[in-house]
Amino acid sequence: MIYVVMDMVLLALLFIRDLSMYEVKKAIEQSIGFFYKASFGSIHPALKKLEKLGYVTSKIDSKNVRQAKIYHITKSGKETMKEWLQTPIEPSPNQDEALMRFFFLNALPAKQQSQVLEDYVQKVRLRRKNLELILENGRNLPMKAKQKQGLKYRMLSGFYGLQQLDLEIQFYTKMIHKIKKGEI
Repeated sequence: MIYVVMDMVLLALLFIRDLSMYEVKKAIEQSIGFFYKASFGSIHPALKKLEKLGYVTSKIDSKNVRQAKIYHITKSGKETMKEWLQTPIEPSPNQDEALMRFFFLNALPAKQQSQVLEDYVQKVRLRRKNLELILENGRNLPMKAKQKQGLKYRMLSGFYGLQQLDLEIQFYTKMIHKIKKGEI
């Protein structure tokens, strides 16, 4: 079976709890947003497809003023998501725009090279701070006993993100110093 990552992300989020499309978008941003991006334009058709396949069901939340559609994962959706989790993980190509631009940075004068990198490091530091806040909020969430095991893995993914951001900050800070010293 060929798995579409967006579909599996949605099933995995719905495995945790029932969500509206807006809540799905918010959950992505506040959890896996560090390493996975999704727009309403991609979430909506994926949810419709999963519903058509019988992996999710939906109902209108009449308690909510906006009458949001709430999605629920079905038994076959859970089975499909678990099958996907068991498939071998293939390394994906790194599509890092900062690294790609660094590769070509010699096209700029040294002063502009260091400024571009300094601006980027500042953004990475802000992203790191935001990820720390998300992790802190995660630590303070009241969770049902069943969900606590999943929270551990979600938190560990966040700690990986912090380490990756630290690596970027170290690397680009070192490159800024080397550029300013004329070493590269």
